[in-house]
Amino acid sequence: MKTNLLFIRLCLCASLTAAVSSCSDEANVTPDPVAESVKGDISTSNGYLIFKDRSTYEQAIHQIGNVPKGEDIDTHLNRWEQKYGFQSLRTVSSKNVALQKQVESSQEVDEASLFEDDFFASMVSPQGIIQIGEWVFKIDLRREKVYALPASETSLVANLKQAQPSHDKIRVFSTSDDVLDMIENGMYGDSSVESGIAT
Repeated sequence: MKTNLLFIRLCLCASLTAAVSSCSDEANVTPDPVAESVKGDISTSNGYLIFKDRSTYEQAIHQIGNVPKGEDIDTHLNRWEQKYGFQSLRTVSSKNVALQKQVESSQEVDEASLFEDDFFASMVSPQGIIQIGEWVFKIDLRREKVYALPASETSLVANLKQAQPSHDKIRVFSTSDDVLDMIENGMYGDSSVESGIAT
């Protein structure tokens, strides 16, 4: 199911609506001192972005949503990704437009076509992975699932990258859940093993 709601639900950031609408209008944006402070709190590992905490993630949403006047969105998003040495799902999707038409069975290509929000697709890896604070998430729009793995379990990231992750430490949520709020409130979803998801 194609949805832009996942972006809103995952971040729960009221400023997102304003940021995205300003992007489409290509509003004139002055340099943001917050943007430079955020850069040091964002890194990459194993092919995905790592945001130090939720606040850093929300600041990055604001940053990525501020498209300078006169700059097209693709150029802005490419520059943002390059700043972190990161290749996103959006980038892979853009490079594989012709492949999407020819190879519909590829999970990576199918997943890319489900992400309608280029801003959010610029923040997740080609496998739909992003780390926010102490959790690594995999967003699977095709199955309408969000998988969550404690960041302390980095040895299981390969399992998280599988088509259907399955391990007792990997938690499963619906894409309609307010995942970050749930985790912050001690609600950790179902185990991918207990919920009947098997590899």
